[in-house]
Amino acid sequence: MLNNQLRMVQESWEEYYRDTLDELKIKIEENDNSWIYEAINDINSKMFSNEDILYECDELEAKLNKAADEGSDEELQELKRQAEQHLLELRKTINRKSVLYAELLSNSRILIEINEQIIENEKEKMMLVEEISVNTVEVEMKSQIVDELKERLAENKRIYKALKRDIKLMDAHAEALKQQLKEKEDEIDINDELLRQKEMEIALLEKITGLKAPLDGQVEEAPKKTAYRAIKGDLVDELLARILNESNCTLPVRRLGKGNYMFGTKKIYCKVTASNLLVRVGGGYSSFKEYLIQYGDAEADRIQDAM
Repeated sequence: MLNNQLRMVQESWEEYYRDTLDELKIKIEENDNSWIYEAINDINSKMFSNEDILYECDELEAKLNKAADEGSDEELQELKRQAEQHLLELRKTINRKSVLYAELLSNSRILIEINEQIIENEKEKMMLVEEISVNTVEVEMKSQIVDELKERLAENKRIYKALKRDIKLMDAHAEALKQQLKEKEDEIDINDELLRQKEMEIALLEKITGLKAPLDGQVEEAPKKTAYRAIKGDLVDELLARILNESNCTLPVRRLGKGNYMFGTKKIYCKVTASNLLVRVGGGYSSFKEYLIQYGDAEADRIQDAM
């Protein structure tokens, strides 16, 4: 009777825990956790090893049968009491094993979950290591590119400095050429003024003597000359030269300074307003073209009379 009750209690949960244990073993083998596998097998053998309990139950049952046949009622009642007590202790033992086994299953699941997380972490670690390796290669390549760019930048800086020095030298040379050009233009203006004076002297001598000055043994008409040569960059002087040259004016006009001129025997001041050349007349200004028409011939006659 005790054996039957014990087997009923044991069989009521043994099948469920064995199925669960098989499932855990499969997961453990998949994760290669042999140490957990061995520990569960060891505990499993102890959990389901109830031979000592069954042996005690057989002895107790034999005593009960013997007492029922040969013993007194008091001895039979004592054996029944001992059997019930022993059965109670066996049930407690089975319950404790059941609780321990449940804890084992729970802890095994936790260990498997932890191990799976460890495996996942290892995978992530390997991926990170691979990513770091790739990034390291990229950093090295970019560092090499940066070094090359630095070298190119340094070379470009050297070229820029050399070009800057060349430009500075060329600017100095151009400034010197501009100065030489200005000096030559001033020389030309002086020569033109001397030429005009010589022509006026020749004309005066021709008037006094009544003769024409010969040129290379022939009397030829002097080539037409530019009446006035402007200074480049001086807008007033350029406009004045254009007006004088377009009108073929032979009246001697000499630049004294910026805007100031000797117009024959008169000293005048000119300025440019709205691209028009004006000359100061009294308290106002008049167009230089009108001034030339009005006073040009009179100034020429005055110079001719003075000769």
